[in-house]
Amino acid sequence: MKKAIVIGAGASGLKAAYDLNQNGNFEVTVLEAESRVGGRIKTDHKSSAIGNHYDLGGAWFHDSLNNPVLDLGMELGVISIEKGTAYYDDKDRLYFGSEGHIDVVNNRANRVVEEMFQFIGGVFQTAPDTPDTSVKQMVDEYFKRYPHRHTEEQRQLARRLARYLELWSGVSWDRMSAKSASLELEGRNIYNVHGYDFLVNHLSKPLEGKIRTGEKVIAIDRSKSPVVVTTEKSTYEADYVVVTLPLGALRQLPEQGGVEWSPALPKALQASIDGVHMGALGKVVLEFDQAFWDVNQDQFVILPDENLAKETGKLTGLPPPFTYGTVIVNYAAAGKKLNNNPALVCLTQSPFTEWIESHPDQAWDYFGPEVEKLAVDKVKFTKPTNIIVTNWTQNPHFNGAYAAPYVGEDMVPLIAQLSGEHEGMGLGPAIEFAGEHTIFQATGTIQAAYLSGERAAKHIIDHSGHSN
Repeated sequence: MKKAIVIGAGASGLKAAYDLNQNGNFEVTVLEAESRVGGRIKTDHKSSAIGNHYDLGGAWFHDSLNNPVLDLGMELGVISIEKGTAYYDDKDRLYFGSEGHIDVVNNRANRVVEEMFQFIGGVFQTAPDTPDTSVKQMVDEYFKRYPHRHTEEQRQLARRLARYLELWSGVSWDRMSAKSASLELEGRNIYNVHGYDFLVNHLSKPLEGKIRTGEKVIAIDRSKSPVVVTTEKSTYEADYVVVTLPLGALRQLPEQGGVEWSPALPKALQASIDGVHMGALGKVVLEFDQAFWDVNQDQFVILPDENLAKETGKLTGLPPPFTYGTVIVNYAAAGKKLNNNPALVCLTQSPFTEWIESHPDQAWDYFGPEVEKLAVDKVKFTKPTNIIVTNWTQNPHFNGAYAAPYVGEDMVPLIAQLSGEHEGMGLGPAIEFAGEHTIFQATGTIQAAYLSGERAAKHIIDHSGHSN
């Protein structure tokens, strides 16, 4: 039997290991630096004070018509719209700012934003060689080119609405690549009430005894055959290695805790890794004794105050409330199972994510004035009884949420190098890469990670001559 080592027990690593194990011709070992499996899938069943569970990593099924992870969940019987374990959360959102409720529909500012992004996408589609710029700069360019088509109120509100994109990429709009932002995911999105741990459980169950947690890989020697993989605890040899380290971990130098490659990675491959940043999408969970907001609403959006907007660098203190936009998922409406458990899940973006994840005790100081705007008449606004804050940017095994190009950065060279599908790129048949940052389909999502793991396993199986 051939030996295969999979580095990382997230969605991509578990899928690669699962497929290699199912083939029956590979001795599979999974090495995971964390003390748990799942990677950026983290369904938290322990932190809630009111009986909820939360996906602190990925939580949506994107592009529901073309999502194999959603299909798998439905085949397993754990994901069901009818049973309330998942639901389409695309009801029109309610918008709030420091001034209170904002009527986006009657103002038609939402239509202005739709046209704005049509303009941004059109610029790069009609002239692909157009130099990249930030989303903020492209919004300014849109209003500069069409100065007499909107009221002043629409212009001000549309600019605030445009920053909603920050809660997709985890990057502030003045750093976000406009060219990459114009490539949106298609299709409807389903919120996963059940929790993504169903995928982790399904893939890891046949791998019992083959997954070794707490095994941080520190070196990979590809100068020999078999490949030698060294962890902080032991040394392993394998005919094939699948590297599923998050981009944030791949970018780390050995002296920063990253992997030491021998020989060093080819310059073009290393440049592609260094050429894309990680987005910092975080979550803050607020639990309450009772809901004081509209429990029938799927999501609320807090719009940033234009006068508080900052060119973003590393924060040196807690910013005032309403400095950044916030998407709030209403867990009182999150499917039938959670109807009576009042909680709000607030999504955050860089650089605020880095600050609040390193200062979780300040969460209510920031979100309190924002959440208070959601209170409906005759219902008492209260403080939360429990707060849960993610730590993706503070964990050196992740250093963020998922790949998110800054201005001038491009996912194409990165994916071309790491996908293993282009001659002269990557590291050859013995070493495959997988992860949400290595595939063009639904980049940045759990389904992308899953598909990339499937691809890596197929490449190895085909090369070994063990295709069924």
